Amino acid sequence: MLVRTPSALILLTMMLPAALLSAGCSDTASDEARTIKELEARAQSRPRQVELSLGYLHHHGPDWPVDNVRIGGPQGQEAELSRLLVVTSAVEFHLCAPTNTLGAWLYEQAIPTAAAHVPSSANRLGTPYVEDLLGPARATRMVGGVAPPVGDYCEMHVLLTPADDDIINLTDVPTSELEGHTALIEGRWRPTSDSDWQGFRWTYARHRIASTPLFNPKDGSAPLALTSPEQTALLLVDKTLTTDDLQAATWSADGPDFAPVLDRIIHAIRLYRFDRPSSP
Repeated sequence: MLVRTPSALILLTMMLPAALLSAGCSDTASDEARTIKELEARAQSRPRQVELSLGYLHHHGPDWPVDNVRIGGPQGQEAELSRLLVVTSAVEFHLCAPTNTLGAWLYEQAIPTAAAHVPSSANRLGTPYVEDLLGPARATRMVGGVAPPVGDYCEMHVLLTPADDDIINLTDVPTSELEGHTALIEGRWRPTSDSDWQGFRWTYARHRIASTPLFNPKDGSAPLALTSPEQTALLLVDKTLTTDDLQAATWSADGPDFAPVLDRIIHAIRLYRFDRPSSP
């Protein structure tokens, strides 16, 4: 039997796919509009960033010798230093918050004792470099830059870890000799003044972290207020080494141990102030 379909039903059947298609397009357009709005909202909510350029330098104490750097031990030992190299692996800038101390401790625990190249981020420059603290004082070197969010910054963390093969090395020591060392000190020593000199090479492979206050390096005002996305600043990590620091070395039958000296160097890490009179 032939069943005739009413014309109204035929018309409805023809219109239904178009209606569904129209509804699908409407939903798709609505989803796209919603996605665009969400992306725009995320872009607007992203923190504004400033530009920080980072470098380093060091100073010597007022009693620093003009020629050879020598130290003495309690039983007449003598040592003459030719190199004192320290590796900085990362510098991190922290917003003012009560958790900085805990954060520094957790950060230190997370870095293994093996050679580590710490990745960079908006608040951290992870470009490793080596510095010879016996070299000319006040010689400024640039390392790189970061773009942290706008805000008030209270603390700088300086991380020292063993060197890897892509460290910035402007010294005369081959990079291959630095790999795996956080510090390397070379020279010669003798147990008494009438003994023959013998060479020594002291190395240190632990990771260390120094925390120091941040401030405006131009006038010393604290904290370091980065208030505008157009703002730029130059920050220099400063280390001061004195002959008194070197005298903190301990002695054994094998020669000097400079672990106490490295402790003093780490505690002396500061942000350089441009408004202070020049020191040695």
